[in-house]
Amino acid sequence: MSKLPIAAQEAAKKTIFSDFPQVPKLGFVLHNLFTSEIAAKTILTSNLLLEENPYVDISLFYMDKRLPIITPKFAIYSSNEINVYSGTLVATDITSWQASLNSPSLSKYLYLYDVNMAAMAPKDLIKKVNDSNFKIISRTPKHIDYLKKLGYNMENRSFFDISKEMIMGLMNESN
Repeated sequence: MSKLPIAAQEAAKKTIFSDFPQVPKLGFVLHNLFTSEIAAKTILTSNLLLEENPYVDISLFYMDKRLPIITPKFAIYSSNEINVYSGTLVATDITSWQASLNSPSLSKYLYLYDVNMAAMAPKDLIKKVNDSNFKIISRTPKHIDYLKKLGYNMENRSFFDISKEMIMGLMNESN
């Protein structure tokens, strides 16, 4: 789909979202599922949420080929599959943001969990992030203030961790 003209892409997105019934869907794009803190929290929290509410659709997209230590009770995909994913998308770092740019999703977030990594991004890359159609969120108001000083156009919303409230809030806001 990413090779179609922009107008054709937009028409396809509208068809996908208006003509087909949707269950709440949320996809996390993680650089690494194997040893990262955010991967463990995302998998554990999503597993708990699915035990309580099996009528949500959670997916993980990974860039590193190693599979997670914690078994997800939901779908995991290679980052190559992002280009056909139409649910709400949450990239979790600059690298996963770059992998998500061609997603047909109409609702995209960049959750800057590790502000130290985000601080290392060059100014021209921060400008590209700001110019994209991603809403940029982080962990706390202090993180948001720090990231604003670095030049990120932050939403004034924070989620301290990957929580059930965060997942359901982003799903309900977008679906």
